[in-house]
Amino acid sequence: MRRAMLFLRQNGSFLTGAVTLSCGAFAAQLIPVLVSPLLTRAYTDAQFGAYALFTASLGVFSQIVCLKYDMAVSIVPDGRDAAGLFFLCLLSSGAAAGLLSLLLPAAPAIARLLRAGDTGWIYFIPPSVFFAGTYAALTGHQVRMERYHEITRAAVFRAGVLAALQLLLSPLPLGGTALCAATTASYIAGSWALLAGCRKELSNLRFSAAELSRIALAHRSYPAYTTPGSLANALVYHAGNFLISAFYSPAVLGQYSLIQRILATPISVVSASFGQVFVRRLSARGGGDGFSLFCQISCLLAAVSAAGFALAGALADPMIPLIFGGAWRPAVSMLRVMLPLFAVRFVVNSVSSCAIVAGRQRATMLWQVSLLALSALPAAVHLFRPLPVLGYLSLLTALLTAGYLIFYLYCYLLLKEKRKNGAS
Repeated sequence: MRRAMLFLRQNGSFLTGAVTLSCGAFAAQLIPVLVSPLLTRAYTDAQFGAYALFTASLGVFSQIVCLKYDMAVSIVPDGRDAAGLFFLCLLSSGAAAGLLSLLLPAAPAIARLLRAGDTGWIYFIPPSVFFAGTYAALTGHQVRMERYHEITRAAVFRAGVLAALQLLLSPLPLGGTALCAATTASYIAGSWALLAGCRKELSNLRFSAAELSRIALAHRSYPAYTTPGSLANALVYHAGNFLISAFYSPAVLGQYSLIQRILATPISVVSASFGQVFVRRLSARGGGDGFSLFCQISCLLAAVSAAGFALAGALADPMIPLIFGGAWRPAVSMLRVMLPLFAVRFVVNSVSSCAIVAGRQRATMLWQVSLLALSALPAAVHLFRPLPVLGYLSLLTALLTAGYLIFYLYCYLLLKEKRKNGAS
């Protein structure tokens, strides 16, 4: 009890920020969850498969569209540099969207390669990437200013727009394209909501090309190391969508995407929120001693993860067919196979950014690239000896779980060493 009270006194502002973001993320995730039973009856699993390919593409490109300067915006100590990095995010997002537009003539060939009959989702990728980058840059700015309530309101507003449009567009003969159009509109809405709270302070800033070049060069470690690592990490998350669609079918991918939505919700609600505030707290200390906070947050999240994901496994069989419809029963087996991976990822994702704050961008990149290599092994096995989908997911879960645990141990030892050096 004494330890708990001491933790609350020492880290009250941390918990306030983390809880604020968690509550906002919970509300933002609750809205899509509440409408999911309606969506799974309005759209087929194959249409959800096409939507999963879109969200996977967006998930990959959104990690690199800002060259990770969006993360630097909330971390770098110099306010002028942070503002310049924000504008670099917008420029990079526009350039990325323009480059992706050049690939649109190849949309039919891409759809055939992935066994997706619908090509409409491909055309929504460029605008979605631009507005996702804008949303990330604005979020980074608001995290820097510790305006967690503004981030929360924008997230809830974006989720509301997404859910409302996906339902309103479902009667139209658009198929999975309607889901993609709603996602693009939601990022526009979320960016507008975030911009409303900081329009004046950002509009008064002016930068020359020479100064932006200087700022980009001064913080080049983010595009050099953090961006490739984040790209590898995004591919770990999303490459399975492309492979499952190509190896099996868009309908199987639709079942898999439902599991991703269910199991990833706790990560985006609690884990990501704690991670954002954890990074801010460590950067405020100049990357100094954060070992105690690391251990305390890890223990807290581990307890939540063990209880929550165990309950999800126990309730999966009766609840998934009841809530989403009998056609989604195959998703139950997929969920149970992948539970260990998401339980470990829930904890590690929250605290792994401590390595970046400590200046270990290269180590973080190497870990993320190694995760990508591990995720490719089941695909390589499948090419030589075809696996059933549950066998594929079981092997993927085992390999990635081990990879996450290894990096967690690295972070633990890193912060422990920094505390030891600080005390000596």
